[in-house]
Parts: sequence; structure tokens; C-alpha cells
Amino acid sequence: MADYLLGIDLGTTACKTGIFDTNGNRVALASKEYPLYTPYPSYAEQDAEDWWNAVVETLKEVLDASGIDPRDIKGIGAGGPCYGHVFLDSSGNVLRRAITFQDRRATKQAQWIMKNLNDQKRFELTGNPLPVDSSFSPCRLLWIKENEPELLDKTDKVLQPKDFINFKLTGSFATDSLSAAGLVNLIDNKYYKEYFDLLGIPMNIVPDVHPSFDIIGKITREVSNITDLCQGTPVVTGWMDGTCCCIGSGMVEHGRANDMCGTADNIGVMSKNFAFDEGLMVGPIFDLFFIGGGTSAGGYSLKWFRNTFGQIEAQIANQIPGLSSYTLLDMEADSVVPGADNLIFLPYIIGERSPIWDPNAKGLFIGITERHTKAHFVRAIMEGVAYSIRHILEIAEKASKIKVEEIRVAGGGGKSEVWNQIKADVLGRRFLKLKELEVGALGGAMLAGMGTNIFKDQREASELMVHVEKIIEPNMENHRRYDKLFNIYKGLYPLLKNTFLKLTENEDSLKEE
Repeated sequence: MADYLLGIDLGTTACKTGIFDTNGNRVALASKEYPLYTPYPSYAEQDAEDWWNAVVETLKEVLDASGIDPRDIKGIGAGGPCYGHVFLDSSGNVLRRAITFQDRRATKQAQWIMKNLNDQKRFELTGNPLPVDSSFSPCRLLWIKENEPELLDKTDKVLQPKDFINFKLTGSFATDSLSAAGLVNLIDNKYYKEYFDLLGIPMNIVPDVHPSFDIIGKITREVSNITDLCQGTPVVTGWMDGTCCCIGSGMVEHGRANDMCGTADNIGVMSKNFAFDEGLMVGPIFDLFFIGGGTSAGGYSLKWFRNTFGQIEAQIANQIPGLSSYTLLDMEADSVVPGADNLIFLPYIIGERSPIWDPNAKGLFIGITERHTKAHFVRAIMEGVAYSIRHILEIAEKASKIKVEEIRVAGGGGKSEVWNQIKADVLGRRFLKLKELEVGALGGAMLAGMGTNIFKDQREASELMVHVEKIIEPNMENHRRYDKLFNIYKGLYPLLKNTFLKLTENEDSLKEE
């Protein structure tokens, strides 16, 4: 009998669940979308029960499609976005919608922390060198304390998305250090009472911290009855989605780089040495450090455009089996010359994280003329996201002193041959398209394989389960053309920063009215 591993990728817009054999071959994959709620500007929420229902539905679907005996699934690992807080009472009931990482309501709370904890003290308590962003856990908890204090009084546990799923699967409360970043100290994986006392947040509401491949529980009888999973199947802690994607991309060696184009678009390089520079995200992944960052609305920028202006593409795709509206958008983008006739897009439609860390930033098309068509706007979006990840990578390379020659690409955006070529041309680097693009689910499965001793470590898991399918070489003539536009792109945000702030202040005044 063969052994199989199951991975759950609890994404921002959809849950993707996959079953893989121990050579990385996909046996079955299922996806289920769920809504995002934006009741006010800068707010972003989701219903945790939507997540759980999607997990149950996709588990049933993959088990049915695979035809395998559930007893042959040796372990389960999940990944999910951070930071997205689920508040539970003492009976395990969800108390409110989860606040997702895209939410920017806690800006004032972030400013308070920056003012009251200097850089040295924050690093001492949290092990995190980043400036405090409004999406970080302590900011969210402060906002709840100040605006919904009765909810905090009822809260028994606050969990990250995949930790909530693990609780539903096993009944256990657990998290990993990266998912708990901002609350736990990343150096020693401990919570500090001094820090929680300063925030005025009870420390008992956070779950214990475990390594990502620790078995933290087993599938319960109730879950077995509703999903057909085998009762007692081990479930590991899992990791935040970006880290699962790194493992699923084979980011296990010094100098390797990846581009994970999902809702966000994360890019970075692995280094044996810790390095940091302003604008970066740095996190330990086993014995290496990920040095890079993410643009908040990578793939989401294209999805927003499709949902808002892509009605024709959607209608055509609905009439032709197997055709995706994104394929039609690819064709439109490919019909336009590189540079989109000087049309530039800033992908800050939900604020921005790396490298500017500004929740007030706004999306922008600039350079519009009468010759620009819808196809130009599609290509400009793809190029704008590529400019953003180039901006991040250049800072990461400088900090790490690593020159990246090739970049592994995965995620939903990695399906687009046009977008992959645009990125290769903008960055001037070779892109490696992986055989398995759903690296979040694959990474979760690999962690499960480590936790159940199928693999001795992450390098053996990567060697056996991660495979390159295609090499995309950059067109250096296009790269030289993009160089000029990239420099213009980088100069736009500093010019518009104060304008973005004024627009946000105007939004706030409208809410008060």
C-alpha cells in the first residue's frame, strides 16, 4: 500500500485541499471559495465558519476523487494567512467575524505601540525588527479592547485561521511562532507577561507555541463522521501560508528564491545568515532565514479588475467548457507591447505592506491617454505587481548580500505564462515554474510527512516532493525597457504619500458623519 499526505491551504479567497503521494504527485485537489466582507473602508473580515465549511467540503471532495483508503493518509498539515484573528468563547463558539490580514482599522493602535515601545524594547519582547503594522496581532487586540471590550471579556482563545481549523479537526489549541508573530518572541518562542501587561491583554487567550511539524492532535470521531477521514489521523501544527509556500517551493537551501503569487505576491530569498533592512519581512524557516516581503494585492489586483471590469470575459468563459476568464485576460495582456505604452499601475488597492508599509496607500493608474485600451490596463496590472516584487527583491538582495539568478514561481498567478514572462523580463532573472503550483497545500503535506517520520527533514521532503517543470528565460531587451519604467514607478509613492493620507482622512470623516 502507498502512503499519502494531505495538505490544507486556507487561502484568503479560497480553501485548497490536496492529497499527494510521497513523491510529490498530486492525487486529488479541491477548492472552495468564500466571501470577504468590507463593511467600511479599510475593514476586511471573513466568517470563520465559512472557512470550516470549505475545509469539510474540500476534504470530502478529495477523498471521493482520489479513491484511496483514508487509512493510507498518514498525516495532515495546514497553512493559513496571518494575521486573521478568530475569537472563541469557552465552549469553542466563534464570537465575531475574523479580522483578516488585509484589514487596516488598527492604524492608531499601531502608532501607539510604536510610540510607547522603542525599537530596542520591541525587539527584546517580540524578537521582531519590523515596524509595527496595523495588521499585526497586538494592534488588532488593542482595537478590540478599545472598541469591543465586552467581546474581549468573553474570549477564551484567539486563534489564527489555520489554528482554528486545527482546533475544529482535533479539539486542540496550538500555534507556531510565525503565526503568533507580534505576540510571541521569535527568538525563544516564549510569550512575555510584561508585554501582555503593557498591552492590557490577558495572556491566557493565546495558544501554546509548537514547531510546525509537531503532532498537536488527531482527527476526532465527529470529524471522521462528517468527512470520512480516519479517526486518529495525526495533524501537525502547520505554518503560516507564506512559510508553507516556501517549503512547498523547495526553499530549503541558502540562495534559493521564490515568487508566490496568490492573493498577495510574496518574494524573497533564503539565507543562512540573519539580515534585515527597512521594508523587509524576515522569518526563520528551519535553519535558514526568509528575507523578502509581500505586496498585499498581487493576484488580488487582477482578480479585482476581473470582477469589476471583466464581465465580458466571464460571459465568454461560461459558454466554453474549460476556458477561464483569466486565460482571456492573459490573451489581452499579451496583445500589448511591454511597458503598456507607458501606463503604470501601483498595486496598493488595499494599502501596502512591503516595502513601504503604508495602510493609507491607494491603487493608481498613471499615464492614461486616448490610445490606451482595456488590454493595456490588464497588462499594466501585471507589470505593476512585477515592479512591486522587483522593488522588494532588490532590497532583500542588498540586505542578504545574495545575488539571485533564478526564482521559483508558484501559486495561482504562476499558471499565467504571460505573467511569468513579464516578471522574468521586469526582474531580469530566470523563472522556474514548478510542477505543483499549489505549493501551500503541498507544503502542509510535507510538514505532515516530517511530523510522521516519512521524511527525516525538510531537505529530504523537498528533494522527493518538489520538481521544476519549466524554465522561463528573461528577454533582456524588454528588461532594459522596463528599467526606465521601474524607476518611474519607484518615484511615484514618495510623491503621493501625503495625498494618500489625505484621502484616508477624508474616508474617516465620512464614517464619522
